[in-house]
Amino acid sequence: MGGGRARLLMALLVAVVLVPLGVWAYPDNAKRPSTGPSTAGRLLVASPAMPSNFFSETVVLMLRHDADGAFGLIVNRPSGKAKLADALKLFGREAAELPDPQPVLDVHNGGPVEPRRLFMLHSADIETESALSVDGRFALSAPEALLEAIAKGQGPRQRLLVFGYSGWGPNQLEGEIARGDWVVVDADDEAVFGPANDRKWKRLIGKRGIDL
Repeated sequence: MGGGRARLLMALLVAVVLVPLGVWAYPDNAKRPSTGPSTAGRLLVASPAMPSNFFSETVVLMLRHDADGAFGLIVNRPSGKAKLADALKLFGREAAELPDPQPVLDVHNGGPVEPRRLFMLHSADIETESALSVDGRFALSAPEALLEAIAKGQGPRQRLLVFGYSGWGPNQLEGEIARGDWVVVDADDEAVFGPANDRKWKRLIGKRGIDL
């Protein structure tokens, strides 16, 4: 990663807004049943017909979808990497001992909403008290709950450090899907955590979408 990009990433890390435990999608943490089919646990794949905008050629893992709106994270827009030691320092912590080489975390841009807000998206083999579990396969946690475990080699098998999120108001996502802006497909680990970010969209857009 070039020096300029590395400095920008570190500036974002230093300016991070910590996420309160157990509070994710909505300011009031409301969870009302969806009035229609939910996309939670599935992937939104931007349609080629979508007007050119922030979401062009994105893949979004949906984490919540109910009557209050929808919430997800873009999983194919990497913004760099961060050493575990640097991530720990954000929370005023230092690991007593780090493996050599020390773990490096992939950092992604999760969406345009609250771009300084920090999440840890990870596989559900490890769960924390603050975790939002999705479909029994994915989980979202406050990063400080997992960084020390990662330092000890006891963290989740797969993980992404994510800034910002993608959000929709009531019925907004349903309208975009009906308009043909998104194709909804089943999620798989490679699409969410795999390293080939530049190929995820092309692979997934060729899948048959799920009718909602």
